[in-house]
Amino acid sequence: LQHSSSHPWLAGMGTTFTGLILAGHHGFLAHVGDSRAYLVREGAANQITQDHTLLNALRSEGKIKALTSQGRMQGRVVSAMPFVLGVAMYFIDQEMMMTFFRSTAGMIVLGIVVLLEILGAFFINRIVNIDV
Repeated sequence: LQHSSSHPWLAGMGTTFTGLILAGHHGFLAHVGDSRAYLVREGAANQITQDHTLLNALRSEGKIKALTSQGRMQGRVVSAMPFVLGVAMYFIDQEMMMTFFRSTAGMIVLGIVVLLEILGAFFINRIVNIDV
């Protein structure tokens, strides 16, 4: 830590190590960090270590699918709110809501709402569709 604090170009770097010691017919593997070790036999490579990253921990715990599905549901709820509120307001005060459709300013506001809804849906979709 002292070395990296006195050398700013090393800031944020971590340690990765994968090592193997062979002793006779035995091998001893040491591993830490975000690299992986593979065992290759008969042309097939099998991963024998796990990389120590937050993404891999979440993947191993099955939380990524739960988090993205929760995000999708929240995105649908948030996207539906303006339309649900608009319908509710129509039933509460029909004349007030019709003002939006009769005036230029009202149509501009409705256009902005629709544009923001589309942008919001696009960005929510980008956030919850992480590729792991």
